[in-house]
Amino acid sequence: MNEEPLMAYIRQCFDKKVPLEQGIHAKAMLLFRQYMIVGGMPKSLSAYLENNRNFEMADMEKRDILTLYRNDIKKIKSGYRSSVLSIFDQIPAFLSRSERRVVMNRIEKGASFPKYHDTFFWLSDSMIANECFNCSDPNVGLSLNEDRTYVKCYMGDTGLLISHTFDENEISDGELYREILLGKLSVNEGMFYENVIAQMLVAAGHKLYFYTRYNQEKHRNDMEIDFILSNHSKLKYKNISDRGKIE
Repeated sequence: MNEEPLMAYIRQCFDKKVPLEQGIHAKAMLLFRQYMIVGGMPKSLSAYLENNRNFEMADMEKRDILTLYRNDIKKIKSGYRSSVLSIFDQIPAFLSRSERRVVMNRIEKGASFPKYHDTFFWLSDSMIANECFNCSDPNVGLSLNEDRTYVKCYMGDTGLLISHTFDENEISDGELYREILLGKLSVNEGMFYENVIAQMLVAAGHKLYFYTRYNQEKHRNDMEIDFILSNHSKLKYKNISDRGKIE
């Protein structure tokens, strides 16, 4: 987008731990929302730039990519082809729920993660999706406390997630994309922001973990941290809350 000076300014502010000037911050966030909509797939980006920043042309390319994903899934072993396709098709539905987690019983009665292990591995290994596992103890040794009873499944590209979420007819006039761009979308926008954070963390080399604490007295979860990351310390860990704030 030819915004090299803005990139340099953001890096400078980040290094100094100071906020961006308000007007520049607003511009940066507008560009960020454009990135969320278009995504990072080369054909989608090219269609957007070569057609005067046209979201609909970018969406056509993204839907072609989603079709290619489905065709690739149909070529895998018949033993778990239907499971992979089912999870792939339901990713937007999983993320639209408040807890974001994949509830196996909603996929198939009596289902458990071991049955779907290969499914999530295939989607993750193919870079179609990013899997995020529950960490039962967010202190030290995140992988040692990995609890695969609960899993979240994010799309590898947030632009693809948006096209995967909405029917082609819903965005045909471009109004829906304008609502997302201006932050006026009535549906749960949090799913898109959470997905793009997951995408950035994976791109930075992090394995994804989340944490929930179940309150026995209230019979519900009374705490959830969307992403928990190791800061390579034996004693201290950083948490990223649902607001994206490091605590």
